[in-house]
Amino acid sequence: MKPVSSASRPVSPAQARVRANELASAFAGLADRIRVLSLDCFDTILWRQTATPIDVFYDLQESEPFRRLGYNAKLRVTSESTAREMKYIRTQRSEVTLPEIYRSAFPALTDTQVAELAAAELAAEIRTCHPFPPVIELIRAARRRGLKIVIVSDTYLDESQLRHLLSATLPEDAYRAIDRVFCSSAYGHSKVQGLHLRMLERMKLRPNTVLHVGDNEAADFDAAVRYGLHAFHLVHHAPWLGENLRLQGTATSLLVPSVRQNQSLPQPFRAMLAMQRHDDKPAPVDVLGYAGAGPLLYAFGRFILDEIQALRTAGHQVKPVFLMRDGHLPQRVAEAIAGGPVGQAIAVSRFAAYAASFQIGRAHV
Repeated sequence: MKPVSSASRPVSPAQARVRANELASAFAGLADRIRVLSLDCFDTILWRQTATPIDVFYDLQESEPFRRLGYNAKLRVTSESTAREMKYIRTQRSEVTLPEIYRSAFPALTDTQVAELAAAELAAEIRTCHPFPPVIELIRAARRRGLKIVIVSDTYLDESQLRHLLSATLPEDAYRAIDRVFCSSAYGHSKVQGLHLRMLERMKLRPNTVLHVGDNEAADFDAAVRYGLHAFHLVHHAPWLGENLRLQGTATSLLVPSVRQNQSLPQPFRAMLAMQRHDDKPAPVDVLGYAGAGPLLYAFGRFILDEIQALRTAGHQVKPVFLMRDGHLPQRVAEAIAGGPVGQAIAVSRFAAYAASFQIGRAHV
């Protein structure tokens, strides 16, 4: 199966694998044949600024309701696994709700305590989630064509919680365009187990009138096609880039011991990297520059501009200077972000650079 590309012949829409920058053209080729656009939520409409979903729990454990119980990130993970196992033993289904997760760790929790924990978890998700621009544009394109838009998500959130998360993070027009929300926790079925079918039944739809888009190959692609829906598998990263991000996460965990102990592992550039098309055999500039040093240099350039603005706001006259050679790339990055010149480039000799660090102290006898 080949990716859909604006430069190639159309691929059967029920079997298309697309990258984010191919999504609009792939949708346009199918839009006249469907009535409903169905979307996965996490890593499709919404992306987290952390490396993995469970990284959110390391920030969540610092919230007051979780800290009061000693409910840390690792216990949050194990309590969800336990809840799913117990649910499967009892019902042959593994989809669970937040109350079931919390009470698998603390059976005596009151409804008030459960509500406090859920509110804290939802607030943590709101802080870390952000909309994915290519999918927001897909929603707008679908709405312009008069299509209905539904969310079909494997999640322990219930519909009201997921709607609250979406309304707090999406642009207002994109959120208003969503007609229905289907959560696996409410139906007891994941997408692999038949949540797509529950959506079709509730909305009285024929499968071939629906296009489903999501990032999980098994849940959003294979299952959707198996149940007769058109499906786009939204492929985020080429294998080399996925490995690059994994190694960045590993290196960060080694260099910063507090990561995944009392704070999350941030990876705010994952979505940006997914918006570009990268070949499976990348050029060195992609590996080292765009996906490696690029995010670090961008962050440093943003820091420089923020510091300059803060000083100017405080009434200071600011004259930025970039010392060559090391200052060359930071200056270029800062200028790219600012959209114009930033400061002056000044060359100094190696001796002058060393001399600037000399300290002359008074001898003591």
